[in-house]
Amino acid sequence: MCVIGNSQYLPGLSLTKSESVDQKTENKSPVAMETENAQGHMITYKGAMVDVESLMAQLERSEKTRAEMEKQMMEVNKEKGI
Repeated sequence: MCVIGNSQYLPGLSLTKSESVDQKTENKSPVAMETENAQGHMITYKGAMVDVESLMAQLERSEKTRAEMEKQMMEVNKEKGI
């Protein structure tokens, strides 16, 4: 089978229709198998794999930081009498 580019790392693209289920799992790359296991929080967006769980964690951290900065700004404004 001829593999072009990174298609061997994408689940399902490196397989032919005549292979059995056992052969399919043996022929999948480690990246493809890991991607299948992580499908619960991985999505494809504009051709890139995005880890939604990690993205949500970043969002929560940035929201927490924003709230802390707003609180500090209010305290400074109170001190200045604004």
